[in-house]
Amino acid sequence: MTNPLDAVLDAVEQCRAKPANDYERIIIFLTPCGAARAILGREMVKRLGAVLVGANPLWEERPDRALRDICKRCRITFKPAADADRLENLLLRAFEADPPILAVDNAEHLSRETLDTFTRLVNQTRIVLALLASDRTCRKWQWRWSEQFDQIRRRTHVIVQAD
Repeated sequence: MTNPLDAVLDAVEQCRAKPANDYERIIIFLTPCGAARAILGREMVKRLGAVLVGANPLWEERPDRALRDICKRCRITFKPAADADRLENLLLRAFEADPPILAVDNAEHLSRETLDTFTRLVNQTRIVLALLASDRTCRKWQWRWSEQFDQIRRRTHVIVQAD
Protein backbone atom coordinates (compact mmCIF):
# COMPACT_ATOMS: atom_id res chain seq x y z
CA MET A 1 0.00 0.00 0.00
CA THR A 2 1.26 3.48 -0.89
CA ASN A 3 2.17 5.93 1.83
CA PRO A 4 -0.58 8.64 1.92
CA LEU A 5 1.97 11.45 1.68
CA ASP A 6 3.56 9.87 -1.39
CA ALA A 7 0.11 9.27 -2.87
CA VAL A 8 -0.69 13.00 -2.64
CA LEU A 9 2.68 14.04 -4.07
CA ASP A 10 2.22 11.59 -6.97
CA ALA A 11 -1.32 12.89 -7.54
CA VAL A 12 -0.01 16.45 -7.80
CA GLU A 13 2.43 15.39 -10.51
CA GLN A 14 -0.36 13.56 -12.36
CA CYS A 15 -2.55 16.68 -12.22
CA ARG A 16 0.24 18.88 -13.50
CA ALA A 17 0.61 16.60 -16.54
CA LYS A 18 -3.08 16.76 -17.49
CA PRO A 19 -4.24 18.62 -20.59
CA ALA A 20 -5.83 22.03 -20.15
CA ASN A 21 -9.34 20.68 -20.73
CA ASP A 22 -9.09 18.15 -17.87
CA TYR A 23 -10.48 19.94 -14.85
CA GLU A 24 -9.91 17.15 -12.34
CA ARG A 25 -7.02 18.94 -10.65
CA ILE A 26 -8.15 18.97 -7.01
CA ILE A 27 -6.57 16.64 -4.48
CA ILE A 28 -8.20 16.23 -1.10
CA PHE A 29 -6.08 14.89 1.77
CA LEU A 30 -8.11 13.88 4.82
CA THR A 31 -6.65 12.90 8.16
CA PRO A 32 -7.73 13.06 11.81
CA CYS A 33 -4.29 14.40 12.73
CA GLY A 34 -3.18 17.95 11.97
CA ALA A 35 0.48 16.93 12.17
CA ALA A 36 0.20 14.80 9.02
CA ARG A 37 -1.28 17.75 7.13
CA ALA A 38 1.56 20.01 8.31
CA ILE A 39 4.17 17.48 7.19
CA LEU A 40 2.50 17.10 3.81
CA GLY A 41 2.26 20.88 3.35
CA ARG A 42 5.97 21.31 4.08
CA GLU A 43 6.87 18.46 1.73
CA MET A 44 4.76 20.00 -1.04
CA VAL A 45 6.61 23.28 -0.64
CA LYS A 46 10.02 21.59 -0.48
CA ARG A 47 9.60 19.02 -3.27
CA LEU A 48 7.12 20.69 -5.62
CA GLY A 49 7.43 24.43 -4.99
CA ALA A 50 3.82 24.63 -3.81
CA VAL A 51 2.33 27.71 -2.22
CA LEU A 52 1.06 26.74 1.23
CA VAL A 53 -1.74 28.75 2.81
CA GLY A 54 -3.22 28.04 6.22
CA ALA A 55 -6.96 28.56 6.44
CA ASN A 56 -8.43 29.76 9.70
CA PRO A 57 -11.93 30.18 11.18
CA LEU A 58 -12.13 33.76 9.85
CA TRP A 59 -12.27 32.31 6.34
CA GLU A 60 -15.72 30.88 7.13
CA GLU A 61 -17.03 34.27 8.23
CA ARG A 62 -15.26 36.49 5.71
CA PRO A 63 -14.55 34.91 2.31
CA ASP A 64 -12.58 38.01 1.28
CA ARG A 65 -10.13 37.16 4.08
CA ALA A 66 -9.37 33.85 2.37
CA LEU A 67 -8.69 35.61 -0.93
CA ARG A 68 -6.50 38.21 0.79
CA ASP A 69 -4.45 35.52 2.50
CA ILE A 70 -4.03 33.59 -0.76
CA CYS A 71 -3.01 36.74 -2.65
CA LYS A 72 -0.44 37.55 0.03
CA ARG A 73 1.07 34.04 -0.03
CA CYS A 74 1.21 34.17 -3.84
CA ARG A 75 2.82 37.63 -3.69
CA ILE A 76 -0.02 39.27 -5.58
CA THR A 77 -0.33 42.92 -4.67
CA PHE A 78 -3.73 44.47 -4.07
CA LYS A 79 -5.22 47.62 -2.65
CA PRO A 80 -6.49 47.41 0.94
CA ALA A 81 -9.99 48.36 -0.22
CA ALA A 82 -10.16 45.54 -2.79
CA ASP A 83 -13.37 43.53 -2.52
CA ALA A 84 -13.75 39.76 -3.05
CA ASP A 85 -14.54 40.13 -6.78
CA ARG A 86 -11.42 42.22 -7.39
CA LEU A 87 -9.26 39.79 -5.41
CA GLU A 88 -10.63 36.81 -7.33
CA ASN A 89 -9.93 38.56 -10.65
CA LEU A 90 -6.35 39.25 -9.53
CA LEU A 91 -5.92 35.56 -8.67
CA LEU A 92 -7.40 34.46 -12.00
CA ARG A 93 -5.03 36.70 -13.97
CA ALA A 94 -1.97 35.67 -11.97
CA PHE A 95 -2.82 31.96 -12.13
CA GLU A 96 -3.53 32.10 -15.89
CA ALA A 97 -0.01 33.40 -16.40
CA ASP A 98 1.71 31.12 -13.88
CA PRO A 99 -0.54 28.39 -12.43
CA PRO A 100 0.70 27.31 -9.02
CA ILE A 101 0.28 24.25 -6.90
CA LEU A 102 -1.84 25.73 -4.14
CA ALA A 103 -2.01 23.75 -0.89
CA VAL A 104 -4.63 24.89 1.62
CA ASP A 105 -4.12 23.52 5.11
CA ASN A 106 -7.04 23.43 7.56
CA ALA A 107 -9.42 23.38 4.59
CA GLU A 108 -12.27 22.55 6.96
CA HIS A 109 -12.47 26.35 7.44
CA LEU A 110 -13.48 27.08 3.84
CA SER A 111 -16.72 28.90 3.19
CA ARG A 112 -19.27 28.26 0.45
CA GLU A 113 -17.96 31.33 -1.37
CA THR A 114 -14.37 30.14 -1.18
CA LEU A 115 -15.34 26.73 -2.56
CA ASP A 116 -17.04 28.57 -5.45
CA THR A 117 -13.87 30.59 -6.04
CA PHE A 118 -11.75 27.43 -6.08
CA THR A 119 -14.11 25.90 -8.64
CA ARG A 120 -13.68 28.95 -10.88
CA LEU A 121 -9.89 28.92 -10.44
CA VAL A 122 -9.73 25.26 -11.50
CA ASN A 123 -12.09 25.90 -14.43
CA GLN A 124 -10.26 28.94 -15.77
CA THR A 125 -6.59 28.23 -15.00
CA ARG A 126 -4.24 25.24 -14.82
CA ILE A 127 -3.91 25.46 -11.03
CA VAL A 128 -3.46 22.26 -9.03
CA LEU A 129 -5.32 22.58 -5.74
CA ALA A 130 -4.58 20.43 -2.70
CA LEU A 131 -7.09 20.72 0.13
CA LEU A 132 -5.63 19.39 3.40
CA ALA A 133 -8.37 18.87 5.95
CA SER A 134 -9.75 16.92 8.85
CA ASP A 135 -11.38 13.62 8.00
CA ARG A 136 -14.90 15.00 8.62
CA THR A 137 -14.58 17.84 6.14
CA CYS A 138 -16.25 16.25 3.11
CA ARG A 139 -19.28 15.32 5.19
CA LYS A 140 -19.47 18.91 6.47
CA TRP A 141 -19.28 20.37 2.96
CA GLN A 142 -21.82 17.88 1.63
CA TRP A 143 -24.23 18.66 4.44
CA ARG A 144 -23.83 22.45 4.48
CA TRP A 145 -23.13 23.23 0.83
CA SER A 146 -24.16 20.30 -1.34
CA GLU A 147 -24.05 22.26 -4.61
CA GLN A 148 -20.52 23.54 -3.98
CA PHE A 149 -19.40 20.13 -2.76
CA ASP A 150 -20.71 18.53 -5.97
CA GLN A 151 -18.71 21.06 -8.01
CA ILE A 152 -15.56 20.28 -6.04
CA ARG A 153 -16.13 16.50 -6.33
CA ARG A 154 -16.47 16.74 -10.12
CA ARG A 155 -13.06 18.41 -10.24
CA THR A 156 -11.38 16.07 -7.76
CA HIS A 157 -8.60 13.86 -9.07
CA VAL A 158 -8.30 11.84 -5.86
CA ILE A 159 -9.23 11.82 -2.19
CA VAL A 160 -6.48 10.40 -0.01
CA GLN A 161 -7.56 9.25 3.43
CA ALA A 162 -4.81 8.83 6.04
CA ASP A 163 -5.21 6.99 9.32
